[in-house]
Amino acid sequence: MIINVQYTTATLTTEDIKYVEMDITDHGHCWSLRENPAVDDSTSGKSQMSAYSGGSYTSQLSGLICDTTYYIRSFIQVNGTYIYFQDTTMKTLKPANPAIGETDILSITQTGATVRGNVELVNGDSIIERGVCWNTTPGDYPTINDNKISDTGSIHGTIECIIGSLEPNTEYYIRTYATNNFDITGYGRTDTIRTRGIPTVHIRNIFDIRPDSVKVTGEISSDGDSEITGYGVCWNTTGKPDINKDNYSGESGAPVNKEYTVQMTGLAPSTYYYIRSYATNRYGTGYDGKDSLFHTLSGIPVLSATNITQVQSTSLICCGEIKSDEGADITERGICWNTTGSPDIYDNKVIARENETDSFCVTISGLLPNTNIYFRAYASNDYGTGYGPECDTITTACDAFTEGSGEICDQVWSMENADVGIMIDSSKDQRNNSINEYYCYANDENNCDDYGGMYQWNEMMKYSTVEGSRGICPAGYHIPSESEWQRLINNLGGISVAGSKLKEAGTSHWQTPNDATNESYFTALPGGYRSSEGLFSSIRRSVCYWTSTDNGNQDYAFYRSLYYNNSEVPRTFGSKSTACYVRCIKDK
Repeated sequence: MIINVQYTTATLTTEDIKYVEMDITDHGHCWSLRENPAVDDSTSGKSQMSAYSGGSYTSQLSGLICDTTYYIRSFIQVNGTYIYFQDTTMKTLKPANPAIGETDILSITQTGATVRGNVELVNGDSIIERGVCWNTTPGDYPTINDNKISDTGSIHGTIECIIGSLEPNTEYYIRTYATNNFDITGYGRTDTIRTRGIPTVHIRNIFDIRPDSVKVTGEISSDGDSEITGYGVCWNTTGKPDINKDNYSGESGAPVNKEYTVQMTGLAPSTYYYIRSYATNRYGTGYDGKDSLFHTLSGIPVLSATNITQVQSTSLICCGEIKSDEGADITERGICWNTTGSPDIYDNKVIARENETDSFCVTISGLLPNTNIYFRAYASNDYGTGYGPECDTITTACDAFTEGSGEICDQVWSMENADVGIMIDSSKDQRNNSINEYYCYANDENNCDDYGGMYQWNEMMKYSTVEGSRGICPAGYHIPSESEWQRLINNLGGISVAGSKLKEAGTSHWQTPNDATNESYFTALPGGYRSSEGLFSSIRRSVCYWTSTDNGNQDYAFYRSLYYNNSEVPRTFGSKSTACYVRCIKDK
């Protein structure tokens, strides 16, 4: 059998056969994908002819599958029976991929590119489609299942396509393709292009913020494949600043490096600004994808709280601290004061030395004794004057105290805590009887020797409710009222400093830290207290002193406290069943 095989067709020729003298009623060829094809097999194909008259005969096969093996047999029919012979096989041709020559990128724009390639025929195949395909996925070869555009020119030879609708400043992967009549697609090499576009920029840093200026570092991450002709930053107070309608600061040409720094000037103090970096090339101006926001400094210095120490009758030391100069050099700093509140530099002031650091202190003299005075630290620069929080104190009524006299300015106090009566157990309340009763800390009389006795309010007052009553005090003395305690505190410089002057110095009795000076010779000791539930607490840590003033409630009265870790003498009201210590004050 002579066989001529193509992709989907074949020509089969059978030479003379020896059955010419027989009565052959049918003859031809049959074929199948399986062995032993037969005429009456539904899986086989056949080519039948009429009665055989001798010589060779030929069959034309079509509709075959490319690159496939077929089984073939010649046959004749004699007296109604099929006779098969010349068993053989054939394999259809395998189509080759269309051949694609070199690809050339002829031009690139912001949104497109022109690509040229060459399609060559292989084995006479027909090209039914050709063009260019592309994607943006690195390492993933583009196919016709991605984006594609077909060329309308000749089916082979030079191919040229114009790709459109691309994104500016974007990397694309491109290759030419061709599809033959066997639906086989061949591809050229993959080329990478980046579309032209406006530059890509962003802000790296905003620094050196001042009341009227700031420095900004930007970076050009892509020039859009075109020379940079200008760059910088632009700003406004509303958002999305633009160099065509808003303020900007920049340079022409291209920066030496991708990073650049520019200074924005002429800004308003204490103002929020929106800024964007920008860069320009032949295709336009690119901006930061989002606004950056910053706030200029106010220019007015910021100060912390004012601190007052060494309060005397006509002088004291006052300190301040500058927390921020708000971007402008300090030209003056100091303390201002008055007797009405909210002092400023147009009242009284003392200027600190020029070589002071951010923390500074001044000595203020010429004050009035026993006077409530208000102070504020201040600092000035070219933008104005800033003030610290206000504080106040009362100058002392006197500066000198005599040990053992009990005289503290215009008052005379007993120099020890009261210790009159007998000790009772802390589990019991003191009673209204003819006996003065007191508690000793921890029910230990040795503690009363050191600290004195503790009294419930009614026992101390001898069951009177009249403010200033004698109570348990000796003749010529009485229980001090709340106002008399306040005068004592005022005479010693105010509630924030008087405690240091009232407490015994050192740590023989007081727990550390104890900042006491005891300059008033009051010698307050930390005897603790007994709670209304009968429990002792806080020896070596604090002491409470009753006043003869209740708070309008028959069960509560005011007392003053001193603590180991500060110089304050706060006023508190507590249950009259609480037991505190007692100091007596001389009658006027």
